[in-house]
Amino acid sequence: MKQFFGALKSLAVVVFALTSSASAQTVAGLRLYEQNCATCHGNPSGPRNSPDGTQLRKLSAEAVYQATNNSANCPKELGPDFDSGSSPILRTPPDGRRILIAGQKSGMVWGHDIDNRGAVVWKAQLVDKRALGMSTSGGAADDQHDYFGLRNGGVASVQLATGEKKWSTPEDDSHSTIQLHGQTAAVTAIPGVVFSGGWDGMLQAYSTDDGRLLWEYDTAREFTAVNAVAAKGGSMGAAGPVVAGGMLFAGSGYVFGAGTPGNVLLVFGVN
Repeated sequence: MKQFFGALKSLAVVVFALTSSASAQTVAGLRLYEQNCATCHGNPSGPRNSPDGTQLRKLSAEAVYQATNNSANCPKELGPDFDSGSSPILRTPPDGRRILIAGQKSGMVWGHDIDNRGAVVWKAQLVDKRALGMSTSGGAADDQHDYFGLRNGGVASVQLATGEKKWSTPEDDSHSTIQLHGQTAAVTAIPGVVFSGGWDGMLQAYSTDDGRLLWEYDTAREFTAVNAVAAKGGSMGAAGPVVAGGMLFAGSGYVFGAGTPGNVLLVFGVN
């Protein structure tokens, strides 16, 4: 594992870049959208009836103005967002009892005994305020703990057998080039390490033992792609990284209306 991470610090390869029309968006317009609209529109954890960015672009300026000045469409106080937006995880802790771990967008995580008609074994609240899609795209688990990225930024870990919170590491965006917050992308765990991508474009690796930051890489930058397409990373708000064959694969710039768009697939490998 140490060899793997030592190599990650020194090598990053862009293997493919998709063509994109994102450059046509003005920075000012995108920032305005992120500040005022992205909580609902284009957010996978937002209200289900909220049109995404593509649909909003089809509206006239007058229609947008009327909608934003109608409290029924854009209420100042959002309702709770408590559904389960990610796949559950099935694990067997050391006591031998099979546990199904299900995360809610509210920031709650539930452990169910699948051999006892889904009886609740434990529940854990990962955040102080339950709302706004705190756990969205999916967690990860090893034989001891579960790991979840959080909408308010950071990663949290709970005991697989009991649901007791082991650690919670807040987001550190001091090195970010994009001033956006949140880690709603699915996380990925390997022995000793959990990977998480953020809306600020930072790909980070945390110790599964205590949550300390082991490694990070800012993907929100321009790259030279192997297929000669103009390439730029951006926000990481949906799919998580994949570890296979001694390499780490991560997409950067895929967003749901909000965030900073990009078009790259990055591969980190050993020397």
